[in-house]
Amino acid sequence: MKLLRVSEFAEIIGVHKITVQRWLSKDLIPFVRLPSGERRISSEVVDDLLRSSQRYQSPNSGNAGEL
Repeated sequence: MKLLRVSEFAEIIGVHKITVQRWLSKDLIPFVRLPSGERRISSEVVDDLLRSSQRYQSPNSGNAGEL
């Protein structure tokens, strides 16, 4: 397990870091607060999020235009 900075997490999932900061403030995703006050997100959260988003994609996504 790796702890990711907010900006790293945002880049991986394709959103702006301010969006992630809002999610953290609303406790929508789990995080760890370091002694310095910085928030870090486990790489496992990325895996879970990406796995769950794949369930909602259509089987043909990415094949637009193909018959």
